[in-house]
Amino acid sequence: MPAESQVVCGESSAQLVLASKSMALLRVPENITIRDGAATCISDFNWVPDIPGGQPRLRLQDVGTSLRVKDLLCNGGTTWDSQVVKVLFMVEDAEKILKINTLNPSLPDRKKCAFMI
Repeated sequence: MPAESQVVCGESSAQLVLASKSMALLRVPENITIRDGAATCISDFNWVPDIPGGQPRLRLQDVGTSLRVKDLLCNGGTTWDSQVVKVLFMVEDAEKILKINTLNPSLPDRKKCAFMI
């Protein structure tokens, strides 16, 4: 089984996977389906569909590495806290976030990845 070294949240969403002693693969998330929001930072790429550049634009730059998507949820993780989303993100991006309807507090976020050598 390959050993993995995960990069700290906020620095990158990529993971370095050691495929053998001499080769490493970079696993890069192509998209993330938000469910419980616990594993995804708000500064991660590709968790909001149709965002130009892949990363939602924050109004407050200092919070990006410390908050996870779960911190934007209310009612036990079943709905978005629209006030928090609208305060943290630019209007266009906030609207796209609030349209995400895959929330499920009993399931982890799902990441679809690509591998690069």
